[in-house]
Amino acid sequence: MRKRKIRYRPPLPAPIESGRIYLRIAQQDVGMFRFLLEGEDNLGYMSVLNRWEALLKVTYSPHQTRAMRDCLSAMQEILRFEIIAETLPQKKTPSPAEKASQTQY
Repeated sequence: MRKRKIRYRPPLPAPIESGRIYLRIAQQDVGMFRFLLEGEDNLGYMSVLNRWEALLKVTYSPHQTRAMRDCLSAMQEILRFEIIAETLPQKKTPSPAEKASQTQY
């Protein structure tokens, strides 16, 4: 049996900001939402912004945006919730001083 060569990929650059999704859910479903989100192997984490209105903020890595959207669409089959807003991190453009410091001579 022949061994396969392992191809190493360079690591992704560290994100500057996290992606965030704000949503509204029924109060009795907050625990189930947290349970389902934690079952997705550290895809993101949830914070309760307003417990009386059941407003949640889900924070995740911008490298996993597609996986988070897939996870939320699968969760909407089980739970009813409304996505209020989604904020994706902005790509930072380096300033002229940062560009000059990165230039190698």
